[in-house]
Amino acid sequence: MRNDYYLVQGWPIATGVIEGTCHHLVKDRMEQSGMRWTQLGAQAVLDLRAVRINRQRQHQRLCGVDSPIVPSAEEIVLEQAA
Repeated sequence: MRNDYYLVQGWPIATGVIEGTCHHLVKDRMEQSGMRWTQLGAQAVLDLRAVRINRQRQHQRLCGVDSPIVPSAEEIVLEQAA
């Protein structure tokens, strides 16, 4: 990696944050006991988890609470799929 170049550009260098996110988003879900995944199926689940986590964080940032009082239909489907 060219960290010196990235820092000059003002881009963040955050490998610890990225590794933590990978652990939270990928490993915790994909490596549960007895799970087997095709590449396509795993990518679909990871996409849904990323959307769900981003929506939760955005809601928390905007509203100051962890989750909406009444989940939307989309959130219910994402929760069931994840």
